[in-house]
Amino acid sequence: MLKHIKKLLGLSFPQNTLQKGSTAAQNIPKPCRPLSAFGTGITPGPTSVQTDFKSALYDFISDAAWARFVDNSYRYYTFDDGTELQKDLQYFHDGKQQTAKEILTQRADVIRQETSTKSYLYDLLADARSRHLLVTLSAYHILGHRHVRFSYYGERNIQLRKSLEALCDYSSEADGSLLTRINDESVVSYNLFNLAPIGLNMIMYTHAEMLYKFATVPQYVCSTVAGTIRASTADVVIDCGAALGDTALYFASSVGPAGRVLSIEPNPACIEVFKANLDLNPHIKPRIHLIQSAVGDRDDVITLLQNGPSSRISESGTLRVQSTMIDALVHTCSLKAVHFIKMDMEGAELNGLKGAANTIKKHRPKLAICLYHKPDDFDTIPRFLNELDVGYDFYLEHHHMNDWETVLYATPH
Repeated sequence: MLKHIKKLLGLSFPQNTLQKGSTAAQNIPKPCRPLSAFGTGITPGPTSVQTDFKSALYDFISDAAWARFVDNSYRYYTFDDGTELQKDLQYFHDGKQQTAKEILTQRADVIRQETSTKSYLYDLLADARSRHLLVTLSAYHILGHRHVRFSYYGERNIQLRKSLEALCDYSSEADGSLLTRINDESVVSYNLFNLAPIGLNMIMYTHAEMLYKFATVPQYVCSTVAGTIRASTADVVIDCGAALGDTALYFASSVGPAGRVLSIEPNPACIEVFKANLDLNPHIKPRIHLIQSAVGDRDDVITLLQNGPSSRISESGTLRVQSTMIDALVHTCSLKAVHFIKMDMEGAELNGLKGAANTIKKHRPKLAICLYHKPDDFDTIPRFLNELDVGYDFYLEHHHMNDWETVLYATPH
Protein backbone atom coordinates (compact mmCIF):
# COMPACT_ATOMS: atom_id res chain seq x y z
CA MET A 1 0.00 0.00 0.00
CA LEU A 2 2.74 2.50 0.97
CA LYS A 3 4.68 1.82 -2.24
CA HIS A 4 1.50 2.40 -4.24
CA ILE A 5 0.80 5.70 -2.43
CA LYS A 6 4.38 6.87 -2.82
CA LYS A 7 4.17 6.31 -6.57
CA LEU A 8 0.72 7.87 -6.75
CA LEU A 9 1.78 11.03 -4.96
CA GLY A 10 5.14 11.26 -6.69
CA LEU A 11 6.90 11.54 -3.34
CA SER A 12 10.59 11.05 -2.81
CA PHE A 13 10.12 11.35 0.97
CA PRO A 14 13.10 13.60 1.74
CA GLN A 15 14.45 13.35 5.24
CA ASN A 16 13.07 15.47 8.02
CA THR A 17 14.44 19.00 8.05
CA LEU A 18 16.23 18.26 11.30
CA GLN A 19 18.62 15.77 9.76
CA LYS A 20 22.30 15.48 10.50
CA GLY A 21 24.09 18.57 9.30
CA SER A 22 21.03 20.85 9.40
CA THR A 23 21.21 24.17 11.24
CA ALA A 24 18.94 22.91 14.00
CA ALA A 25 21.01 19.78 14.55
CA GLN A 26 24.24 21.78 14.59
CA ASN A 27 22.84 24.02 17.33
CA ILE A 28 22.58 21.13 19.76
CA PRO A 29 25.62 21.08 22.02
CA LYS A 30 28.03 18.16 22.22
CA PRO A 31 28.82 15.65 23.52
CA CYS A 32 26.03 13.32 22.50
CA ARG A 33 25.62 10.03 20.69
CA PRO A 34 26.05 10.11 16.90
CA LEU A 35 23.07 11.80 15.26
CA SER A 36 20.71 9.64 13.25
CA ALA A 37 19.75 10.66 9.75
CA PHE A 38 16.27 11.42 11.07
CA GLY A 39 15.88 13.59 14.14
CA THR A 40 18.70 14.13 16.55
CA GLY A 41 19.09 10.96 18.54
CA ILE A 42 18.90 7.19 18.61
CA THR A 43 16.30 5.19 20.51
CA PRO A 44 17.56 1.74 21.57
CA GLY A 45 16.26 -1.21 19.57
CA PRO A 46 14.84 -4.55 20.73
CA THR A 47 17.03 -7.41 21.87
CA SER A 48 16.39 -11.13 21.62
CA VAL A 49 17.72 -11.64 25.15
CA GLN A 50 14.82 -11.64 27.63
CA THR A 51 15.45 -10.24 31.08
CA ASP A 52 13.15 -8.93 33.80
CA PHE A 53 11.27 -5.68 33.17
CA LYS A 54 13.18 -3.56 35.67
CA SER A 55 16.58 -4.56 34.26
CA ALA A 56 15.39 -3.96 30.70
CA LEU A 57 14.07 -0.54 31.69
CA TYR A 58 17.33 0.46 33.40
CA ASP A 59 19.32 -0.61 30.34
CA PHE A 60 17.02 1.38 28.07
CA ILE A 61 17.25 4.51 30.21
CA SER A 62 21.05 4.28 30.24
CA ASP A 63 21.05 4.52 26.43
CA ALA A 64 18.07 6.83 25.92
CA ALA A 65 19.40 9.46 28.34
CA TRP A 66 21.93 10.28 25.63
CA ALA A 67 19.39 10.52 22.82
CA ARG A 68 18.18 14.00 21.84
CA PHE A 69 15.08 14.76 19.80
CA VAL A 70 13.96 18.30 19.07
CA ASP A 71 11.16 17.46 16.61
CA ASN A 72 9.33 14.90 18.72
CA SER A 73 6.66 16.94 20.54
CA TYR A 74 2.97 16.32 19.88
CA ARG A 75 2.30 19.92 18.91
CA TYR A 76 5.17 20.01 16.42
CA TYR A 77 4.12 16.69 14.89
CA THR A 78 0.41 17.50 14.71
CA PHE A 79 0.26 21.25 14.15
CA ASP A 80 3.72 22.03 12.77
CA ASP A 81 4.23 24.23 15.83
CA GLY A 82 7.70 25.75 15.46
CA THR A 83 7.48 27.23 18.96
CA GLU A 84 7.62 23.74 20.47
CA LEU A 85 10.62 22.86 18.33
CA GLN A 86 12.43 25.97 19.55
CA LYS A 87 11.62 25.11 23.16
CA ASP A 88 13.21 21.70 22.74
CA LEU A 89 16.26 23.18 21.02
CA GLN A 90 16.63 25.65 23.88
CA TYR A 91 16.31 22.86 26.45
CA PHE A 92 19.38 21.10 25.07
CA HIS A 93 21.22 24.32 24.39
CA ASP A 94 20.82 25.22 28.09
CA GLY A 95 22.27 21.87 29.09
CA LYS A 96 19.22 20.75 31.07
CA GLN A 97 19.47 17.07 30.15
CA GLN A 98 20.37 14.68 32.95
CA THR A 99 22.64 11.67 33.16
CA ALA A 100 21.13 8.22 33.51
CA LYS A 101 22.30 8.08 37.14
CA GLU A 102 20.56 11.38 37.94
CA ILE A 103 17.36 10.18 36.25
CA LEU A 104 17.31 6.89 38.15
CA THR A 105 17.75 8.76 41.43
CA GLN A 106 15.45 11.74 40.92
CA ARG A 107 12.60 9.83 39.25
CA ALA A 108 12.70 6.77 41.48
CA ASP A 109 9.00 7.11 42.39
CA VAL A 110 7.95 7.14 38.73
CA ILE A 111 10.21 4.18 37.99
CA ARG A 112 8.66 2.24 40.88
CA GLN A 113 5.18 2.92 39.50
CA GLU A 114 6.22 1.86 36.02
CA THR A 115 7.75 -1.33 37.38
CA SER A 116 4.72 -2.20 39.51
CA THR A 117 2.21 -1.63 36.68
CA LYS A 118 4.10 -3.19 33.78
CA SER A 119 6.17 -6.13 35.09
CA TYR A 120 3.29 -8.61 34.95
CA LEU A 121 2.46 -7.71 31.35
CA TYR A 122 6.14 -7.80 30.36
CA ASP A 123 6.40 -11.43 31.48
CA LEU A 124 3.12 -12.28 29.75
CA LEU A 125 3.93 -10.88 26.29
CA ALA A 126 4.65 -13.47 23.61
CA ASP A 127 7.48 -11.80 21.67
CA ALA A 128 10.57 -9.63 22.08
CA ARG A 129 9.12 -6.82 19.96
CA SER A 130 6.13 -6.41 22.29
CA ARG A 131 8.35 -6.46 25.37
CA HIS A 132 10.65 -3.86 23.85
CA LEU A 133 7.68 -1.66 23.03
CA LEU A 134 6.46 -1.85 26.62
CA VAL A 135 9.90 -0.81 27.89
CA THR A 136 9.99 2.03 25.35
CA LEU A 137 6.61 3.26 26.53
CA SER A 138 7.73 3.17 30.14
CA ALA A 139 10.92 5.05 29.30
CA TYR A 140 8.83 7.66 27.46
CA HIS A 141 6.81 8.21 30.65
CA ILE A 142 10.05 8.67 32.61
CA LEU A 143 12.22 10.61 30.14
CA GLY A 144 9.68 12.35 27.92
CA HIS A 145 9.57 13.15 24.22
CA ARG A 146 13.01 14.74 24.09
CA HIS A 147 14.75 11.39 24.69
CA VAL A 148 12.40 8.67 23.41
CA ARG A 149 10.83 8.34 19.96
CA PHE A 150 8.36 5.61 19.03
CA SER A 151 8.93 3.67 15.84
CA TYR A 152 5.49 4.85 14.66
CA TYR A 153 7.06 8.26 13.98
CA GLY A 154 9.07 7.63 10.85
CA GLU A 155 10.77 9.87 8.33
CA ARG A 156 7.76 10.24 6.06
CA ASN A 157 4.87 10.66 8.52
CA ILE A 158 4.34 14.40 8.42
CA GLN A 159 4.92 14.83 4.69
CA LEU A 160 2.79 11.85 3.76
CA ARG A 161 -0.02 12.90 6.08
CA LYS A 162 -0.13 16.37 4.53
CA SER A 163 -0.05 14.92 1.02
CA LEU A 164 -2.86 12.49 1.81
CA GLU A 165 -4.89 15.27 3.40
CA ALA A 166 -4.71 17.27 0.16
CA LEU A 167 -5.20 14.24 -2.10
CA CYS A 168 -8.30 12.94 -0.28
CA ASP A 169 -9.87 16.31 0.54
CA TYR A 170 -13.64 16.25 -0.05
CA SER A 171 -14.55 19.30 2.01
CA SER A 172 -16.52 20.81 -0.87
CA GLU A 173 -19.20 18.18 -0.17
CA ALA A 174 -19.11 18.45 3.62
CA ASP A 175 -21.92 19.52 5.89
CA GLY A 176 -20.39 22.73 7.24
CA SER A 177 -22.53 22.90 10.37
CA LEU A 178 -21.75 19.28 11.21
CA LEU A 179 -18.02 19.90 10.80
CA THR A 180 -18.26 22.92 13.07
CA ARG A 181 -19.92 20.88 15.79
CA ILE A 182 -17.28 18.14 15.49
CA ASN A 183 -14.34 20.52 15.63
CA ASP A 184 -15.75 22.57 18.51
CA GLU A 185 -15.34 19.47 20.74
CA SER A 186 -12.11 18.07 19.30
CA VAL A 187 -8.40 18.72 19.75
CA VAL A 188 -7.55 17.71 16.17
CA SER A 189 -9.20 19.08 13.05
CA TYR A 190 -11.81 16.92 11.32
CA ASN A 191 -12.81 17.14 7.67
CA LEU A 192 -14.60 15.13 4.98
CA PHE A 193 -12.33 12.84 2.96
CA ASN A 194 -12.74 10.52 -0.02
CA LEU A 195 -10.43 7.55 0.50
CA ALA A 196 -10.59 6.23 -3.07
CA PRO A 197 -7.09 7.55 -3.95
CA ILE A 198 -5.59 5.27 -1.28
CA GLY A 199 -7.49 2.23 -2.48
CA LEU A 200 -10.41 2.32 -0.01
CA ASN A 201 -13.92 2.78 -1.38
CA MET A 202 -15.13 4.98 1.46
CA ILE A 203 -16.07 8.60 2.18
CA MET A 204 -15.91 9.71 5.80
CA TYR A 205 -15.61 12.47 8.34
CA THR A 206 -12.27 11.86 10.08
CA HIS A 207 -8.91 13.56 10.70
CA ALA A 208 -5.71 13.52 8.66
CA GLU A 209 -3.76 11.22 11.00
CA MET A 210 -6.37 8.52 10.40
CA LEU A 211 -5.72 8.85 6.65
CA TYR A 212 -2.05 8.12 7.34
CA LYS A 213 -2.99 5.09 9.43
CA PHE A 214 -5.45 3.72 6.88
CA ALA A 215 -2.81 4.05 4.16
CA THR A 216 0.19 2.65 6.03
CA VAL A 217 -0.24 1.14 9.51
CA PRO A 218 -3.98 0.67 10.25
CA GLN A 219 -5.04 0.91 13.86
CA TYR A 220 -6.28 -2.30 15.48
CA VAL A 221 -3.98 -4.38 13.32
CA CYS A 222 -0.98 -6.13 14.89
CA SER A 223 1.66 -8.06 12.94
CA THR A 224 3.39 -10.87 14.80
CA VAL A 225 5.69 -13.73 13.84
CA ALA A 226 2.68 -16.01 14.32
CA GLY A 227 0.50 -14.00 11.93
CA THR A 228 -1.51 -10.77 11.78
CA ILE A 229 -4.19 -10.02 14.36
CA ARG A 230 -7.00 -8.06 12.72
CA ALA A 231 -10.65 -8.09 11.69
CA SER A 232 -10.77 -10.54 8.77
CA THR A 233 -13.15 -11.60 6.02
CA ALA A 234 -16.56 -12.75 7.34
CA ASP A 235 -15.70 -11.85 10.96
CA VAL A 236 -18.29 -10.64 13.46
CA VAL A 237 -16.73 -7.58 15.13
CA ILE A 238 -17.84 -5.83 18.32
CA ASP A 239 -16.60 -2.23 18.25
CA CYS A 240 -16.81 -0.68 21.75
CA GLY A 241 -16.25 3.07 21.87
CA ALA A 242 -17.08 3.54 18.20
CA ALA A 243 -16.80 7.36 18.30
CA LEU A 244 -17.46 8.87 14.84
CA GLY A 245 -17.57 5.58 12.96
CA ASP A 246 -14.39 5.90 10.90
CA THR A 247 -12.92 2.76 12.47
CA ALA A 248 -16.24 0.94 12.11
CA LEU A 249 -16.21 1.67 8.37
CA TYR A 250 -12.69 0.27 8.13
CA PHE A 251 -13.77 -2.86 10.03
CA ALA A 252 -16.79 -3.24 7.74
CA SER A 253 -14.57 -2.93 4.69
CA SER A 254 -12.22 -5.57 6.13
CA VAL A 255 -14.89 -8.15 6.99
CA GLY A 256 -16.66 -7.83 3.65
CA PRO A 257 -20.31 -8.55 2.78
CA ALA A 258 -20.30 -11.79 4.81
CA GLY A 259 -19.13 -10.03 7.98
CA ARG A 260 -20.89 -7.88 10.54
CA VAL A 261 -19.85 -4.98 12.80
CA LEU A 262 -21.71 -4.21 16.02
CA SER A 263 -20.71 -0.65 16.99
CA ILE A 264 -21.49 0.75 20.44
CA GLU A 265 -21.16 4.46 21.28
CA PRO A 266 -22.85 6.47 24.09
CA ASN A 267 -22.25 10.10 23.01
CA PRO A 268 -25.15 11.63 21.02
CA ALA A 269 -22.80 14.11 19.32
CA CYS A 270 -20.63 11.25 18.04
CA ILE A 271 -23.71 9.27 17.04
CA GLU A 272 -24.79 12.14 14.78
CA VAL A 273 -21.49 12.05 12.89
CA PHE A 274 -21.47 8.24 12.86
CA LYS A 275 -24.87 8.21 11.14
CA ALA A 276 -23.64 10.77 8.60
CA ASN A 277 -20.66 8.52 7.87
CA LEU A 278 -22.99 5.56 7.37
CA ASP A 279 -25.17 7.53 4.94
CA LEU A 280 -22.08 8.46 2.93
CA ASN A 281 -21.31 4.76 2.43
CA PRO A 282 -24.54 2.95 1.45
CA HIS A 283 -22.54 -0.02 0.11
CA ILE A 284 -21.07 -0.65 3.60
CA LYS A 285 -23.90 0.60 5.82
CA PRO A 286 -25.83 -2.71 5.93
CA ARG A 287 -22.87 -4.46 7.56
CA ILE A 288 -22.87 -2.09 10.56
CA HIS A 289 -25.36 -2.14 13.44
CA LEU A 290 -25.06 0.98 15.63
CA ILE A 291 -26.19 0.90 19.26
CA GLN A 292 -26.30 4.05 21.41
CA SER A 293 -25.03 2.88 24.78
CA ALA A 294 -22.02 2.75 27.06
CA VAL A 295 -20.38 -0.62 27.82
CA GLY A 296 -19.74 -1.88 31.34
CA ASP A 297 -20.00 -4.77 33.79
CA ARG A 298 -23.75 -4.39 34.40
CA ASP A 299 -26.89 -2.86 32.90
CA ASP A 300 -27.12 0.59 34.46
CA VAL A 301 -27.54 4.31 33.87
CA ILE A 302 -24.24 6.19 34.12
CA THR A 303 -23.09 9.79 33.66
CA LEU A 304 -20.90 10.83 30.73
CA LEU A 305 -18.42 13.71 30.73
CA GLN A 306 -18.78 14.99 27.16
CA ASN A 307 -15.61 15.71 25.20
CA GLY A 308 -16.33 14.69 21.62
CA PRO A 309 -14.67 11.37 20.66
CA SER A 310 -12.84 11.45 24.02
CA SER A 311 -16.00 11.51 26.17
CA ARG A 312 -15.75 9.27 29.22
CA ILE A 313 -17.74 7.88 32.11
CA SER A 314 -17.37 10.18 35.11
CA GLU A 315 -19.25 11.07 38.28
CA SER A 316 -18.70 14.72 37.32
CA GLY A 317 -20.44 14.17 33.98
CA THR A 318 -23.83 15.72 33.24
CA LEU A 319 -25.18 13.47 30.47
CA ARG A 320 -27.02 10.37 31.70
CA VAL A 321 -26.74 7.41 29.33
CA GLN A 322 -27.60 3.74 29.36
CA SER A 323 -24.79 1.24 29.92
CA THR A 324 -25.00 -2.43 29.05
CA MET A 325 -22.89 -5.60 29.01
CA ILE A 326 -21.40 -7.23 25.92
CA ASP A 327 -22.71 -10.58 27.16
CA ALA A 328 -26.25 -9.17 27.14
CA LEU A 329 -25.85 -7.60 23.70
CA VAL A 330 -24.55 -10.84 22.19
CA HIS A 331 -27.69 -12.55 23.43
CA THR A 332 -30.06 -9.72 22.39
CA CYS A 333 -28.54 -9.45 18.91
CA SER A 334 -28.58 -13.26 18.50
CA LEU A 335 -24.90 -13.42 17.59
CA LYS A 336 -23.91 -17.02 16.88
CA ALA A 337 -20.20 -16.15 16.82
CA VAL A 338 -17.89 -13.30 17.87
CA HIS A 339 -14.49 -13.16 16.18
CA PHE A 340 -13.01 -9.78 17.15
CA ILE A 341 -13.62 -7.33 20.01
CA LYS A 342 -12.12 -3.84 20.04
CA MET A 343 -12.35 -1.55 23.08
CA ASP A 344 -11.33 2.11 23.19
CA MET A 345 -13.51 3.49 25.98
CA GLU A 346 -11.46 6.17 27.74
CA GLY A 347 -10.69 4.09 30.83
CA ALA A 348 -13.82 1.90 30.98
CA GLU A 349 -12.16 -1.06 29.27
CA LEU A 350 -11.72 -3.25 32.37
CA ASN A 351 -15.39 -3.05 33.32
CA GLY A 352 -16.29 -3.64 29.69
CA LEU A 353 -14.22 -6.83 29.69
CA LYS A 354 -15.85 -7.99 32.91
CA GLY A 355 -19.21 -7.64 31.19
CA ALA A 356 -17.88 -9.64 28.24
CA ALA A 357 -16.32 -12.50 30.21
CA ASN A 358 -18.84 -15.14 29.13
CA THR A 359 -18.56 -14.09 25.49
CA ILE A 360 -14.76 -14.29 25.66
CA LYS A 361 -14.84 -17.73 27.29
CA LYS A 362 -17.38 -19.12 24.83
CA HIS A 363 -16.14 -17.63 21.54
CA ARG A 364 -12.43 -16.91 22.24
CA PRO A 365 -12.42 -13.85 19.96
CA LYS A 366 -9.34 -11.91 18.94
CA LEU A 367 -9.04 -8.85 21.19
CA ALA A 368 -7.74 -5.31 20.69
CA ILE A 369 -7.98 -3.49 24.03
CA CYS A 370 -6.64 0.01 24.68
CA LEU A 371 -4.40 0.25 27.75
CA TYR A 372 -3.28 3.87 27.73
CA HIS A 373 -6.12 5.64 29.53
CA LYS A 374 -5.12 4.58 33.07
CA PRO A 375 -1.67 3.57 34.39
CA ASP A 376 -3.11 0.59 36.27
CA ASP A 377 -4.73 -0.79 33.10
CA PHE A 378 -1.32 -2.09 32.02
CA ASP A 379 -1.57 -4.48 34.96
CA THR A 380 -5.26 -5.03 35.68
CA ILE A 381 -6.45 -5.69 32.11
CA PRO A 382 -3.88 -8.32 31.08
CA ARG A 383 -4.14 -9.92 34.52
CA PHE A 384 -7.94 -10.17 34.20
CA LEU A 385 -7.76 -11.64 30.70
CA ASN A 386 -5.04 -14.12 31.58
CA GLU A 387 -6.95 -15.30 34.65
CA LEU A 388 -9.96 -16.11 32.45
CA ASP A 389 -7.74 -19.02 31.35
CA VAL A 390 -9.05 -18.96 27.79
CA GLY A 391 -5.71 -19.73 26.18
CA TYR A 392 -4.50 -16.44 24.69
CA ASP A 393 -1.15 -15.25 23.38
CA PHE A 394 -0.65 -11.56 24.15
CA TYR A 395 1.05 -8.90 22.00
CA LEU A 396 1.46 -5.14 22.23
CA GLU A 397 1.28 -2.51 19.51
CA HIS A 398 1.48 1.26 19.58
CA HIS A 399 -0.41 3.42 17.09
CA HIS A 400 0.71 7.00 17.68
CA MET A 401 3.76 9.22 18.06
CA ASN A 402 3.22 9.97 21.77
CA ASP A 403 1.97 7.74 24.59
CA TRP A 404 -1.58 7.46 23.25
CA GLU A 405 -3.06 4.51 21.37
CA THR A 406 -1.26 1.62 23.07
CA VAL A 407 -3.28 -1.53 22.35
CA LEU A 408 -3.08 -5.00 23.92
CA TYR A 409 -3.82 -7.73 21.40
CA ALA A 410 -4.87 -11.23 22.35
CA THR A 411 -5.24 -14.18 20.00
CA PRO A 412 -6.20 -17.73 20.95
CA HIS A 413 -3.53 -20.43 20.77
